[in-house]
Amino acid sequence: MEIDDQNENDVLKKFLADTSGTILTSFWLGATASAKEGEWIWQHSGKKMPYNNWYPGRPWTIRETAIAKQPDNYLLNEDGAIAGYNILPGVPDFSWFDTKLSKIGKSLALCEGMF
Repeated sequence: MEIDDQNENDVLKKFLADTSGTILTSFWLGATASAKEGEWIWQHSGKKMPYNNWYPGRPWTIRETAIAKQPDNYLLNEDGAIAGYNILPGVPDFSWFDTKLSKIGKSLALCEGMF
């Protein structure tokens, strides 16, 4: 899935809200920063992201993680992007977060196709 603008994000947000209800659901967006810290690209095409909907303060960088003094490098290598519903109390639905790619297996993958 590659979200290129606010309209596409809003359409997807509405569609997923209509199908996911109030269940805790997160979706892998297909974006990664695994090649270079802080440089987010769409994994499928390799294109830089022209649009994002990051939650304020996200994505974390290695420098910000060090300042936050997270134990055991907890936030290092957060190189996958997710969005979802009911992720954290008070967080607007479908805000984007960075997370470890190794934890994305718990998220549903969004796939883009031609119709």
